[in-house]
Order: sequence, then C-alpha cells, then structure tokens
Amino acid sequence: MGLESAAIGPERLASELRPVLTSITVSWRREMASATGVGVSQAQILLHLVRDGSQRVSQIAASQGVSGASATGLISRMEESGWVRRRPDPTDGRAVLVEVTEPGRRVLDEVAAARTRLLAMRLGALSREQLAQIAAALPALRQLERDWAERRGTGHR
Repeated sequence: MGLESAAIGPERLASELRPVLTSITVSWRREMASATGVGVSQAQILLHLVRDGSQRVSQIAASQGVSGASATGLISRMEESGWVRRRPDPTDGRAVLVEVTEPGRRVLDEVAAARTRLLAMRLGALSREQLAQIAAALPALRQLERDWAERRGTGHR
C-alpha cells in the first residue's frame, strides 16, 4: 500500500510507518551489535552516563526502562570490560555510583562512528531523489523525537 496523498492522516501514516521503523530498528540493532561487539543497551547506558554523569544502578535502570536486576547484569559485564566502574556514593555510604571510564568513552565514540558508517553505507544505496526525500523529512522527525523525549522526561538527546 503506497501513500497516494500528502494529506495522509496520522492513523494511516502510523500504520504505514510503524512496520518500516520496526524493521529498520531490528536490523540496525543486530548489525550494530555484530559490527561493534557492543549491545544497544550497553551503548545506551554509556551514553546516559556520559550525558548525565555518575548514577546509581536504580537510576540507570529507570532511565533504560529495565529492571534493577537487568541493569545490574549489564553494568557488571560493562565493568568486566573496563567501560564503567563503581564507586561509593559520597552522599550515602550504603549506595554506589556507576561512572563511565575513559575506555568506555572511547568505546562509545567507536560505536557512534560505526553507526554513522553503517547508515551512510545504507543511504549510499539510495537515489538522489530518495536522499532528498529523507532529508526533507528530518525536521518533522526531529520534532517527533523531541516530543517523545519530553514525554519520557529525558529532554532532547
């Protein structure tokens, strides 16, 4: 089913766009994990720590929408890889903070570069007209991203 009119409504557009975004996201996650050896969840945690600073495991879990046990497992694997470290929370001796390390920052930079290369390769297979169509959609997609981020309470990333 194609989009016959620029006056398409939100419901129809959502039904057309959802499976495309889902397929791209699944493929993206698989390729990125395979190409970099860094899972999407790990990369998101590193980005969160770089952007927001040291956090308790419970805060990381909440920011990622996962259970405390899942976050603890991810953080333990990341700590074994040297990407993060735990240290006592200076405001609460019972708690620990997780912070990103320099190797973790480098891994995040490498993941970002790999993501850009992969996306550029995929975009390179498109025609000039298709590239222009995607470029024209970027302002609306950025607004959609901002709206979603504000509803999550995380602000724009």
